[in-house]
Amino acid sequence: MPRRSAFVPVPGIVATRDQTARSKVSVSLTSQYDKSKNENEEVIAQQTALGWILSAQSGNLDSPTGNSISSFQCLVDTDLSASLQRFWEQEEISVNPDLLLIPDERECEKHYTTTFRWTNTGKYELCLPFKKPVKELGDSYEAARAMLEHMERRFSRDHHFHSLYQDFMNEYLSLSHMRPELPGEASSGEIDFYLPPHVFSADIVKAFRQIGIAREDQRFLKILWRRTPSSPAETFRLCTVTYGVVCSPFQTNRTIQQLAKDDAARFPAASRILKENVHVDDVLAGADTLKEAVSLEKEFVDLLLAGKFPLRKWISNNQTLLMNINPEDLAPALSLGWKWVAYSRSCQLVELHGFADASNDAYGAVAYLKTVDSASTVNSVILTSKSRVSSVKQTTIAQLELCGALLLVKLVKQVLTALATENLAYHLWLDSMVALSWIKGQSTRWKTYVANRVAEIQSSLPNAAWHYVNTPENPADLVSRGTTPRELSQSSLWFHGPTFLCALTTPWPASEFIPDSTCTDELKVTSHVVKVNLEEWDLVHRYSSLTELLSVTAWCQLFIERVKNRIAL
Repeated sequence: MPRRSAFVPVPGIVATRDQTARSKVSVSLTSQYDKSKNENEEVIAQQTALGWILSAQSGNLDSPTGNSISSFQCLVDTDLSASLQRFWEQEEISVNPDLLLIPDERECEKHYTTTFRWTNTGKYELCLPFKKPVKELGDSYEAARAMLEHMERRFSRDHHFHSLYQDFMNEYLSLSHMRPELPGEASSGEIDFYLPPHVFSADIVKAFRQIGIAREDQRFLKILWRRTPSSPAETFRLCTVTYGVVCSPFQTNRTIQQLAKDDAARFPAASRILKENVHVDDVLAGADTLKEAVSLEKEFVDLLLAGKFPLRKWISNNQTLLMNINPEDLAPALSLGWKWVAYSRSCQLVELHGFADASNDAYGAVAYLKTVDSASTVNSVILTSKSRVSSVKQTTIAQLELCGALLLVKLVKQVLTALATENLAYHLWLDSMVALSWIKGQSTRWKTYVANRVAEIQSSLPNAAWHYVNTPENPADLVSRGTTPRELSQSSLWFHGPTFLCALTTPWPASEFIPDSTCTDELKVTSHVVKVNLEEWDLVHRYSSLTELLSVTAWCQLFIERVKNRIAL
């Protein structure tokens, strides 16, 4: 707590412990107190208008040369406490999509639903979500002008960059995504899981800039620009959702969700995809049959165009789905850097395998999907991975392995939710015998750190099958110990998992667990306290003379000894 000390040669005003006083303390000049009311020299705590004041004798208060006075102010910094708690807590992924919104997020959602408009052009128009009502912003014209002049000096050195910049700004102007500021506007059982075999993906063209900003809020989004190097600098107002504004990602994603909601009746299948399979401005969808995929693709295009969201960079694993797409809107051939993997109900086996590992530097988890088709062809492919930096607190490797197991459980649960299946067999692998034994044991047997994580692991995926894997065959080891991009890109272990996943007949590693009795470090210690109430003998209080008390006590002891000897005889 903060401490302030001073040397006061003359006694000052005294603050006493009188709790009946009605007057409030405004200023405390010294911490001297009435010594007669504190005979035991205890620390006195007194609540005042300034907060709690602690007083205690320090040095010789009766010294004629003066006394040293120390005052202490007691504070409870809730923000600091919360910040420290967040610092020490280990970051973990969340698997619950229905987490409660914080107050700011609720306010942002409320603002959106009460202010968004659908204009007569078919586009959405939004208002900026200020935390507090704002009439005007600060004057930043000179700062913007200085930045424009700085950019122009750079243009003089890099003509190619200048050309790209001019093309971008001219496009902004030609698409009416900004407008000149007008005069007067100045500021004042059966495997029921599979990935559809016919898939397509597309990108929403300029997703941010397809959404308008209400005219009354455009005054908050102003820029300076010269149409030509010799022309004067003009002030422009941006008319659409703009890059770099904090609220822009939320406004864009929320508008896409609103479009799915508004046209769900006309385009039910496409609306569902728009709600579930859109990441920022990228869309992924598919169907079981080619006919269904073609129908879904058309419905999806119509839905997006209803909100004035055109699509480009089309890509598919079936060229038939791209026949009706403008060639200019297709993705370049070199951009096909990802691999389509399709699974259908004809697969004889579909399994999900997850691996976790930890070190003093990091811990992580990775998930794979293994399939065996009717021709007994085995395929194993990576689905997703997650990593975390190890805690700065002193933690054992076994505890970090347990954290990796918890991360794996949450990751697998996310995968199962995304794949919309509950009947998929899943196997989880660790290379720590100790962590596996903890997970196999009762959570109540362990100390708090281990018990809490084991309990969450067991409750999150109660049907998970846990196995032991040797470290060289654990792909999550690449996460915990680190690797170079070149090594990772050439690692079959990372992209396809260990060899026993990729083969049909290779046996799995034997899973032998350490007995619970050997994991004594984390066993919970149970203590029992026994209290015995002894009745006090009042013999001491019966005599006022010590000599007489000792004589009586000696006679009593002699009597007790004779009784014991008689019983012994």
